[in-house]
Amino acid sequence: MSSRGCNLLVCLLLFGVGWPRPLRAQDPAPSFRARSDVVLVDLIVTDQSGNFVADLNPEEIEVFEDGKRQELQFFRLERTDRFHGKKTQSAVSDSTGAYYAFLVDLQTLTHETVQTSKTAIREFLRSKIDPRDYFMLAAVGPELQVVQPLTRNLTALEQALDQISYYPWLPPSITPHEVLYLLGRQGTLSCEALSALCRHLGSLPNRKHVLYFSRGYELEMSALVHFNPRRPRTSTRATYSLKNKVLSTVDQANRNQVTIHSIDPRRLMATPQDLNPYVSGSALEATHEFLALLSTDTGGLLATNENDLQGPMREVYLDGGTYYVFGYVPHTKRKIGKFHEITVRVKREDLRLRYRRGYVDHDPLVAAQSDLANAFKFPDLFKDFPFNLDVVPKGGVLAVRARIPTNALRFVSEGEKNRCVLEIFGIVFDEFHEPTEKGFFLTKSVDLDFDAKGLETFLGYETIGPWMEEDFPEKGNYLVVVLRQRLTGELAAAQAVLDMNNIAH
Repeated sequence: MSSRGCNLLVCLLLFGVGWPRPLRAQDPAPSFRARSDVVLVDLIVTDQSGNFVADLNPEEIEVFEDGKRQELQFFRLERTDRFHGKKTQSAVSDSTGAYYAFLVDLQTLTHETVQTSKTAIREFLRSKIDPRDYFMLAAVGPELQVVQPLTRNLTALEQALDQISYYPWLPPSITPHEVLYLLGRQGTLSCEALSALCRHLGSLPNRKHVLYFSRGYELEMSALVHFNPRRPRTSTRATYSLKNKVLSTVDQANRNQVTIHSIDPRRLMATPQDLNPYVSGSALEATHEFLALLSTDTGGLLATNENDLQGPMREVYLDGGTYYVFGYVPHTKRKIGKFHEITVRVKREDLRLRYRRGYVDHDPLVAAQSDLANAFKFPDLFKDFPFNLDVVPKGGVLAVRARIPTNALRFVSEGEKNRCVLEIFGIVFDEFHEPTEKGFFLTKSVDLDFDAKGLETFLGYETIGPWMEEDFPEKGNYLVVVLRQRLTGELAAAQAVLDMNNIAH
C-alpha cells in the first residue's frame, strides 16, 4: 500500500470511543450558517400561570455578561401565532414553522421506559400540531440511527416509531471496571450524537429543539478495580468524567441556536430495577445532573419525576412558536476556553425567564476537528452541500472521485480574488465500523483562486471532481469520504461499499 503522505488530524480517530454504524441516506438540509460576533440569545418569558408574556419592550430587558451590562443590538418577538392566524405588532415571520428532533437514548432505558417514550411521542403527534412544523426521529444505542429525517408527515413519523426497540445493553457477566468503561463509551456516544445533531439542525432557520429521552449518565463515574485476582485487597479506583463532553455538546447547541430539552421517562414510578447493579443507589438523581446541564445551559426544559409527559412536551412545543430573540456584541475580553455567564433581568415582577446561561469561547481549530471527526462517525448528519461519490476499483488500485456541483462551492472574496479551499479526507472502515488503519486512507486539498472573470468561467462548468488513486486497502468494508470547504467550515460526507471479493491484487 502506498504512503498516505499525510497524518493531518490523525488524533481525530481517537476523539471517540466507538464508531457507530453509518446511517441511511436522507435529504440534505438547506445550507445556511450565520457567522457574526453577535451573541444570540433566545428568551422565554412566562407568568406564574405558565402563560407566555408577549408584550415586553426592549427597555424592560437588561442583559449582563460576566456581570457587565451589555447593549442590545436588537430585540424582537418571534411569533407564528399557531392555530390562530393572528399577527402582532412584533410579529416577524410566519412563513416557516419550527423544527423538533426526538432523540431516544436506548443506552439508558429499559424495555418499559422505551415503550413509555414511544407512547409519549405518539400521543404528542396526535395532538394539535401546526402543519408548518417539521419533526425528526432518531435513536442512539448501540449506534446512531436517523429513523425519520425531518418531515411534516406525522403519519410517517408515527410509523417510524415502530423501528425503535429496546436492546439489552448490559452483558450478563461483567466486572465493575467493564461497566465503568461501557458507561463511559455510551455517555461519550450520546454526547457526540447530540453534538452532531445540533450542528445538523443549525443549518436551518429559526429556533430548533431536541427532545432528548434519557435517564442520563453520572458526570463523574468511578469503580474499584482489582488488577491482581490473587490479591483481592490490591485495588485502585478508576474514574471517568463526562463533564467536558457535556460542555462541548452545550457549546455546539448554543452556537447553532438549538435548545435541548431533557425528558426522563422513568416517571415517579421509577424503581431500583432501572439501575444497573454496579452503579450506586444514588444514581437515580446523579444522572439528572447530566440532563440538567444539557437543558439549563441551552435554555431548555428539564422534565424528571413526571407521571404525565404530555405537559412538558406541549410546553416545549409552544416554545418553538413564540419566543424573544436578542443579540449583543460582548464587551468582555475574549479568551479561548473561558466561560462567559449570561444573566437576563426583566423590569417586571413574578416572571419566569428561561434562556441559555452562557457560552464558551471555543478554539476554532478544536471545533473544526471535532466536526470533522463527527462527520466520519455520523456521515448522514453532515450534508452542508451536495456531492456524488464515485469509487472504481482498477486491479489493485482504488480510484475515488468526489463530484461537486460548482454552484455548491462557496468562494470568499480576498481583494480582487475569489478563493475556495476544498479539502478531501477518506477513511476505510471494517465490518465492526472501526477504522482499518491509523491516519487517513486518502487526503487531498484543492485551492481554487479566481478573479471575477475566471470565476464566471469556472461556474460555467457543471461539476468539479479530480480523481484520486490509492492502493486498494488490504481489508475494509466501506469507505467514508468527507469534504470540507475550509474557508466557510461547511462539511459534507458520503460513503461507498467496498467489494473485496472482486478485486485482483
